[in-house]
Amino acid sequence: MAKKSIVLDEKDLRKSAERINKAWEELRKHVLMGPLVQRAKLRIIGYEPQTAGMFATVQGNGEIFANPYNHPRTVPEWVFVLSHCLLHLAFGHTHQAGRGMLWNIACDCVVNEFLARMKIGTQPEGMLRLPSGMPNNEDKLFQMWTQNGSPPKGDTTNGTGVDMFAGAGKANWADIFARAIRNAARRTLNAAGGDEVITPAQMARAWFVKNYPLLGSVLQNFTLDEDAKYCERLGVRIAAVSPSQRKILINPGWALNDFELRHVLAHMAIHAAFQHPQRRKQRDPFVWNLACDYCVNEWIDKMPPVARASKPPAEGHLRSVIYDGLAPEAIYERLIENPKAAHKLVTLAGQDVCDIIVRDVPVYAGGAKAAIRHPRWDRLLLDALLRGYQIHTESGKGTLPFALLDEMRGLENPPLPWDVQLGRWFDEHIPPIERIRTYGRPSRRQSSTPDIARPRYVWPELENIVKGSFGLIVDTSGSLDLVYVALALGAITTYALSRSIPSVRLVLSGADVIDAGQTSCDELAQAYTKSERANSTIQPGIELLDKARDFAEDAPILILTAVPCDRVKTHRTHAYLIPEDGRLTYASNATIIEIIAENVD
Repeated sequence: MAKKSIVLDEKDLRKSAERINKAWEELRKHVLMGPLVQRAKLRIIGYEPQTAGMFATVQGNGEIFANPYNHPRTVPEWVFVLSHCLLHLAFGHTHQAGRGMLWNIACDCVVNEFLARMKIGTQPEGMLRLPSGMPNNEDKLFQMWTQNGSPPKGDTTNGTGVDMFAGAGKANWADIFARAIRNAARRTLNAAGGDEVITPAQMARAWFVKNYPLLGSVLQNFTLDEDAKYCERLGVRIAAVSPSQRKILINPGWALNDFELRHVLAHMAIHAAFQHPQRRKQRDPFVWNLACDYCVNEWIDKMPPVARASKPPAEGHLRSVIYDGLAPEAIYERLIENPKAAHKLVTLAGQDVCDIIVRDVPVYAGGAKAAIRHPRWDRLLLDALLRGYQIHTESGKGTLPFALLDEMRGLENPPLPWDVQLGRWFDEHIPPIERIRTYGRPSRRQSSTPDIARPRYVWPELENIVKGSFGLIVDTSGSLDLVYVALALGAITTYALSRSIPSVRLVLSGADVIDAGQTSCDELAQAYTKSERANSTIQPGIELLDKARDFAEDAPILILTAVPCDRVKTHRTHAYLIPEDGRLTYASNATIIEIIAENVD
């Protein structure tokens, strides 16, 4: 195996690196090596090592350093060498790497014998082999060769040096390998008996259906997709959920045990049942996912049957007592204060990867809204959750967190339609214009009864009508879709005319602030003109109305705007009309009404 140092050009190095990566991908698909590959990290070094015959070395934290300068080598040889490093982790050899070269040789003999029997890859020429008649046990070999000082001749995967080093990591490599062996044995027995293969994830779902109907009723509506290749393509390290596709993705390469699988399934079921994708609106997707994860993991800890029968995975578990009792919306506001730190956290899908997959979200291209809609409230999953809750309470399955019950009640009683909310705001803040009685202008019937005073009903003077009106600030920037403008102005016109309000004090806020004055309600749509400016600025329009002498000091203001917009500062009563799924970037006590365009394609 000893090699002389040779000079390689970039083409040879690239070809060697491609073979290393190809061998790594082949091991990812292997029934035994795949779970180890999923947790380990391959590093292809970019420098020529001192040992020309070096193939690879491994550290106890799961990092494997491969040498592309060892060229030419075939893919099967790299498969053997990389498997050799993985087995050092699985057999726990790196924990005692400090015992020296004799321990390394003993471990190499045992590992190479295992690979030869399992027929994994092709052993490069010159590597250590277990001598015939010797025990296949690294501890016995180490003691024997320490006493007589006659180990076999051969090279490690690092030439004549040690090929493994100690290191700390979160992964329990022995447990991962043991689970991989059990899964392989289960598949083999099921295939031999002609039975359908029942995966551990399916068994975990069956546990919920049998023992915890609150979440079992939700999980019954999902299929379990355990395709490792598909998970890798999406960047999902452990698991993720796609409520719109009714699919829970579980990466089998992570080799979760039964307790971890139950925790993961409970986590994904709560994400979907409590409408977390639909409640995101225009928040940062990953930070919103983190906020939901903190909330979900708290609830799982406070569900006694689930907490006893499950255990969170070693990675991707977000839990903090400082967020206990808070809704995801409140947790999000705290996390978004430091978005850089938030994006360094890890979900069950990985770092900066959402474990809530949302495909049908609004897409903006070139400033125009595409024809992809945000998912509505998923009534099927909500009904399943409520049905499971009824069975849960009737069967006495234990207590539930108060925050979970509050959110469930909120989902059971969805908000009113946006136009109804707008009508209620008119009822509360804009009184209708009514006719008044005046004895100064007698009724037409006065002549028939001269001795009886009969007043006439008349409309108030125009000045009084104007004072009883309201202000309307319309964002004319290009960021506000014309569909929402048309719907909002139509609803405002309808409610104003139903209250006998003939005109509205209209202000157009775009590239320039235009005071349209008292505008007839019938002409609101015609008065709208789209500006070229792309950002929404409202405060100048507010200041214009505050300074206007012909606008009552206590008159309310209705703001039709896209989001995000600038912060509004005013003493007046005001309300926001914003597009669906929008959210203000600052806290406000004003009424916020989301315009929902039901028939937009």
